[in-house]
Amino acid sequence: MSAATALPLRDYAFVIGAVLREVREDAGLTRDDVARLSSGRVKVTTLASWELGDRNISLWRLTELAHLYQ
Repeated sequence: MSAATALPLRDYAFVIGAVLREVREDAGLTRDDVARLSSGRVKVTTLASWELGDRNISLWRLTELAHLYQ
């Protein structure tokens, strides 16, 4: 992908967020479940911001969620 066709950072956050929500829902988890399973490391409001694309997620947090969703 060339620089001319690269997505703006906001679009990446939106796409990643949509996938996060889909995977969480496929795992049968609510946002409250994720907060509980993470022992409070992931807040419900932060997870919502990631899923809505309002906030960027770090690779470390993305990895943590992947383990929770397995």
